Amino acid sequence: MSQKAKRVWTAGAVGVAVLAVAVAALLIWQVHLRAATAGEGGGAEPLEAATYRGVSELRSRVRLSDATLAAMGCSQTTVETILGRLRTWWQANRVAWLARRDAVAEARKILRRAERRARTGPRDPELLAKLPSLRKAIEDAKKAEAQRVATAVTAVEGLLSASQRSRWATVRSNPLGGQYACAADLSAAQVKATLRPH
Repeated sequence: MSQKAKRVWTAGAVGVAVLAVAVAALLIWQVHLRAATAGEGGGAEPLEAATYRGVSELRSRVRLSDATLAAMGCSQTTVETILGRLRTWWQANRVAWLARRDAVAEARKILRRAERRARTGPRDPELLAKLPSLRKAIEDAKKAEAQRVATAVTAVEGLLSASQRSRWATVRSNPLGGQYACAADLSAAQVKATLRPH
């Protein structure tokens, strides 16, 4: 083999070795990066963040916002106790809550898909016959969710005075929410009447 050919083979071998080292270094770097990302929360969601979001969702569902707590005249100590009770309730009921919420979402998705097919596709008597049962499934899932939420309300009501419970019940029964949620001395009908154009 000539000198020139030996140099070419040597350069090629060195190039392959350098490439192999570079690929190995890249793979090692990626493994370390994934491990670091998982350690910083890039993997499963930290429990406290999930709990915070769950309690926030629960507070929204039972209409127990900061404004409502203030309108009820709750002290700082009472608010902290209420939030602790909601957190305890959430942690005990998280799996059932998420399962029911997902069941309602799935039932709605199935109903929307069926209604879309009924509107756009050829007339399908079998599909049309299923629509009422799909709607009923959504209603049943919503009722089950409401029953579960009622247990959270019961868990908090024991911490409130009679007048605070009454105000909170009025806020929960008010369908309008938003800025009218804390018109606790007005019934839902009275609040609706104030919104009608004169």
